[in-house]
Amino acid sequence: MDKLTTHDVDAGIQAILENVESLIEEAALLFQNERFARAYTLAHLSREELAKTTMLHSLGVKLLLGIGIDWKSFWKRFRDHKAKLFQESVFNVALTEAPEVGGKPHYTKIAGAIHSRNDWKNESLYVSWKNGFLNPVDIMDKEKARNAIILAKRSYELNKRVAEQIGKFSDRGSGDIIHMKPLIEEALKCSEEEMAGIVNKLGGRLGGS
Repeated sequence: MDKLTTHDVDAGIQAILENVESLIEEAALLFQNERFARAYTLAHLSREELAKTTMLHSLGVKLLLGIGIDWKSFWKRFRDHKAKLFQESVFNVALTEAPEVGGKPHYTKIAGAIHSRNDWKNESLYVSWKNGFLNPVDIMDKEKARNAIILAKRSYELNKRVAEQIGKFSDRGSGDIIHMKPLIEEALKCSEEEMAGIVNKLGGRLGGS
């Protein structure tokens, strides 16, 4: 099982952000040419890809603090579509500066939406069956594609800003973030339902460390 260094983490975050920027640009080009189904697909995939940056930020902190890493579990989540969708959703909800009216969605609502989002991705690519065969162009309209691109851009900007605030892990030492170790250890023990609150605290401390 491959083990990463802080230099690997930095390179991975940079590569992912560059790839996401390209995916969003290409989604916008497809949208302009009224290829709404595939525009939706690329916007969706860009958000899945962004989830990897959150995973790598967490990994970078653990490497600096000398916290044990389950590499098998890490790589499994890194490649799992639904795990990435959940990670990206929690990250955006926890760190958003302007929560929606009525407050931020609860963990259970985020988790419940993952299956739907994965289904929509498949429906934007493949012919599906719902009381008849449906072509992606019959399901993914202009509004769905536009909303997907807007959300992808918002998520990209948020992830990019956090990455800039944190800086390169390879340039830091454990002393820079030793105050975060109790929070990381708390996160490792908490339930998934409590994770959004932990991510919120962690995001604030990463940006301010």
